[in-house]
Amino acid sequence: MRSALNILHEYWGYPGFRKNQEQVVESVLSGKDTFALLPTGGGKSICYQVPGLTLEGICIVVSPLISLMEDQVEDLESRGIKARSLSSGMTPRQIDETLESCKFGQVKFLYLSPERLQTEIVRERIKQMNVNLIAIDEAHCISQWGYDFRPSFLKIPELRDLTDAPFLALTATATPKVVDDITQRLHLQTPTLIEGSFFRPNLHFRVIHTERKWQMLAQLYKEAPATGLIYVRTRRLASETARILGEMGIPSSYYHAGLSREERGKRQREWQQSNELVMAATTAFGMGIDKPDVRWVFHLDLPENLESYIQEAGRAGRDGKPSECILFHGPDDEARISSWVLDYLPDEGFIRNLYKALGNHFQIAFGSGQGESYPLDMEAFTQKYSLGPGKVYQGLKFLEAQGVLTFQERGQGKDLGQFMVDAEDLYHFQVQNPRYEDLTRSLLRLHPGIMSEPVRLDLYGLSRQLGTSKDEVKKGLQYLQHRTILEYSPATTLPVLLFHQAREPEKYLRIDRNLIDQRVRAKKERLRSVIDYVNNDRVCKQRQLVEYFGQELKRDCGTCSVCRSRDRASKKDLTHSLMNILPLGQSMDLNELLGQFEPHDHESLIEIIRDGLESGSLVRQENDAILRKS
Repeated sequence: MRSALNILHEYWGYPGFRKNQEQVVESVLSGKDTFALLPTGGGKSICYQVPGLTLEGICIVVSPLISLMEDQVEDLESRGIKARSLSSGMTPRQIDETLESCKFGQVKFLYLSPERLQTEIVRERIKQMNVNLIAIDEAHCISQWGYDFRPSFLKIPELRDLTDAPFLALTATATPKVVDDITQRLHLQTPTLIEGSFFRPNLHFRVIHTERKWQMLAQLYKEAPATGLIYVRTRRLASETARILGEMGIPSSYYHAGLSREERGKRQREWQQSNELVMAATTAFGMGIDKPDVRWVFHLDLPENLESYIQEAGRAGRDGKPSECILFHGPDDEARISSWVLDYLPDEGFIRNLYKALGNHFQIAFGSGQGESYPLDMEAFTQKYSLGPGKVYQGLKFLEAQGVLTFQERGQGKDLGQFMVDAEDLYHFQVQNPRYEDLTRSLLRLHPGIMSEPVRLDLYGLSRQLGTSKDEVKKGLQYLQHRTILEYSPATTLPVLLFHQAREPEKYLRIDRNLIDQRVRAKKERLRSVIDYVNNDRVCKQRQLVEYFGQELKRDCGTCSVCRSRDRASKKDLTHSLMNILPLGQSMDLNELLGQFEPHDHESLIEIIRDGLESGSLVRQENDAILRKS
């Protein structure tokens, strides 16, 4: 643990671990299988990154969130830690080179999706690696009761046949039933369970029933201007919300997966550096972001499930200071969210037609396409085949759950390159093609390792060194690729589909009807939990959330909308009783006055008396008596 603390301080600059992190790290370092249930803000990545660096060998991270994997690889690389991911845009040769680097100990972290584990080349190379830890992020995806079940996760336990490394399962949201299911399906061997509390005392959860959401939002912001997040369901609503708030004089921006990588990065940086900017965003925003001073998180639309809601709301107040988590509930919201979630769920016929349309759209011949990736222009595709975008999205998620493909919602965000020739052949090319000599030299100078493995290309740095535009640099890279000098994979902002199976006639596509039925049941159950949450104005909101995840709250939070309403009603009753005990024009000793009430009411009574003294309706006399004047 001393070494782990030194690594934490050296690479991340933290003096110590957060609550529960140390227990997880200690368990992993002792070689035990470990289950870490750490709600949003618990710092899950540190729990495997520090042990992965502390132990000799390579840490393999299995995650379904490809965009988050790429972000974490970039973050580790920026700290001087060798990390790689097997992304959908990589060619077979680039994958082979990456796995070779891992095999020979040149990489400390390998990120991959569960679907990649099913390929023979990956499995064979893992056998040859010195693996120190298998970290399974978003582990709820292996549970049939999890809110994002993926059958490909069921193959993860087969890693035990390839390596003796311990397993670390991580998730931010899991009910007790899901925890048990994960433990069994991952074959965790007497695991250490470290469970963080879902209770966040500094967060004030409120449900506001209103038809005037934007106006109410603006009013709340102007009462206490601060940086915050507004979650909405669609890209259109994200931009519209930012526009409306801007017209109201509130500094705002918007974020969704349809923006270019550069624009997303720019807007994220502006928001993180601001003390007052409001970000209206879809759920694409927030993963991996740890901005401590978010003072409020608003939801203009009902979430699909409480698991997503508590993660998104939990991005507020990570510095421990009071913060607001407000969910706006309008009269039509329940019908709208039910339509969105349930009407868009595809049936078997739609899934087969979608599979056929994808094959035709990408011109994939029967018997081919396995291991190939294709960028998908969703708007063009849905218009071409007259398909609803929402239903196509759900259909792609189902095909992903079936293991047919990986649906990468955010395209490969980086340009990758690797020389395909050795140093001698590259020299001959430079001599024969002097026009491209500066480009090849700049590639070598800016990208150490580009001769032996795929690396992320710095197009801005190349354009600056060459004194030309990024477009001209891309043209040069494409020419080098055409001449088989460079293997070049350009970045794309479009979603990417990676097919794991060769195309077959749609009538032979194996579809698990039970999975369709199970997803419908699970969606309905979770949707009912959300509707119950927004309509239950009797039970403390934090208590409702904590108990949903199988934990107990010993006392009500005192700050949510239910507790505040109850407190207001209680104070109203106490004020009425106080006026009856202390008639107009009469006075009474303070202690004698308090003695007329139960001890648990004294704190509220003192507040009522203090308010009366400030307003002048009560007067404090010299003998410490309280006089009622009005």
